[in-house]
Amino acid sequence: MPFRIVRNDISSMTVDAIVNSTHPLGDNIGGVETKLFEVAGDALYQARQSLGVIQAGDVKYTQAFKLSANYVFHTVGPTFQGDTNDEHNVLSACYENSLDLAKRLNLVSIAFPLIASGSFKFPKSQALSIAVESIKAFLHENDLLIYLVVYDKESYALSTERYESVQSYINENTVVTLREQRHHVYRQAQISESIADFIDTLEKTFSEALLERITATGKTDQEIYKKANIDRKLFSKIRSNRHYQPSKNTAMALGLALELDLKAFNDLIAKAGYTLSASSKTDLIIQYYIDRKVYDLFEINTTLFEFTNRTL
Repeated sequence: MPFRIVRNDISSMTVDAIVNSTHPLGDNIGGVETKLFEVAGDALYQARQSLGVIQAGDVKYTQAFKLSANYVFHTVGPTFQGDTNDEHNVLSACYENSLDLAKRLNLVSIAFPLIASGSFKFPKSQALSIAVESIKAFLHENDLLIYLVVYDKESYALSTERYESVQSYINENTVVTLREQRHHVYRQAQISESIADFIDTLEKTFSEALLERITATGKTDQEIYKKANIDRKLFSKIRSNRHYQPSKNTAMALGLALELDLKAFNDLIAKAGYTLSASSKTDLIIQYYIDRKVYDLFEINTTLFEFTNRTL
């Protein structure tokens, strides 16, 4: 997937570039920067000092030394003082300029912390939204594997009406016992008109059904696979092999990219042998968004990460 939210120590990431959230003079070390210096050694500290002043929103780079990366990108976020447009623009610039630099250096992968959400006091919910929107805009026109690395659950926990609504939906729809789940499957089987009807629904493979639906939308393959947050190589495998068996996550991501209603979504993923389960938080969150006709994979993955620590 081109964009992934992960819970990890950013200093342990194996990527082409790790982004360091630094201070203008590099003289107020803390948070992510402290950990990077500990792992990379004093050479990274000296390299950072040699860069001199970095203006808010700008980015400069050094070698990564003992880190599992080729470069460290040093960027300065805004200090939150009053929720102004300027602060939002500066934070967006941290991501945009870092991504542009990665593109100029022909990098394949990059890992970001949640910039400015620590000692710079930027509200985490706003910092997250700005990060996701900046990354989303970049990936619309470019290919790069981008990680947003969150160190601990406490630093990520968000309390918004949207998440409360999702939690209520999960609580109302979760199948509590295996017995109830089995009964649900049994009832679904009962309402099938015949085995012949069921077999008819399986005549097309997932690949064939997918390509047929893409054609019906009038969109290009690239528009769909980018919207599904999957890379070109994976999509090419699906397109070139009519019997390709995608993972459930890939099948669901493509169903969301096509903006299918719940019935059509279930029909498509069934071609790959999958179904939505009322005992799965992931599946219920997917269903929650489909019910509300919200198909933004970046928003959905942000919610999935909050509730399950995983993304599509």
